[in-house]
Amino acid sequence: MQPIFRFICVLISAWFSEPVPLLRVRRLRMCVLPNDLDFNLHMNNARGLAISDLGFVDFVLRLGLGKILPAKGWRPLFGGRLVRHRFGLRAFERFVVATRLICWDDKWFYFDQRLETSRGVASIVLTKGLIYDRGTARTISPSELLDILGLLTQSPEMPPEVGQWLSTEKLLHIPEAR
Repeated sequence: MQPIFRFICVLISAWFSEPVPLLRVRRLRMCVLPNDLDFNLHMNNARGLAISDLGFVDFVLRLGLGKILPAKGWRPLFGGRLVRHRFGLRAFERFVVATRLICWDDKWFYFDQRLETSRGVASIVLTKGLIYDRGTARTISPSELLDILGLLTQSPEMPPEVGQWLSTEKLLHIPEAR
């Protein structure tokens, strides 16, 4: 992740903010900076993904995992992303990173993230993430994590776009590492 100063700001802001309910949209207000631009003078696609990471960091911290994860040796990890760009973000354009947990299964949490401007939604990023225990080399199930937090463990219904994405992922089989 390259936007280190934004990362520090999100850490500080989330650490001192009130927790937000599990399924509520979290919003981070940002502005496109000159170092975000590519040669087309709009935000570089990779920078957009790095900034969407910040939405995930905010989610994790405001859910109350800022102390639990390091204490247990757990790490949040991404397992895949599906990105749809509609238009580029211009220099100094203000935008919002809207992050929402949409559902989960036995292994993964699924998020909808949007980069929103006054011109509309610039990008949609579907992200799947999990919590990994480095000590035992196992995945922490969403129900186990939500139990620890004292939150509901029944997932909302999986939307069709997530189901279709997962079906497409199965076609992109990657052999196991040796």
